[in-house]
Amino acid sequence: MKFGNVRAANVVLLGALSKGLDKLSEEAWLEAVKISVKPKFIDLNIKAFKTGREI
Repeated sequence: MKFGNVRAANVVLLGALSKGLDKLSEEAWLEAVKISVKPKFIDLNIKAFKTGREI
């Protein structure tokens, strides 16, 4: 809810999970997020992903 979109929770979880899967760089994860969401939601999802990485 912090991001104003409940669906962003999935990307927060993805960010947290990505830290344990160190075979891919953070940049690779971010690129995957960018190509997986609608352009108007990219910034929201990048913020959600980075929040998850900080957990």
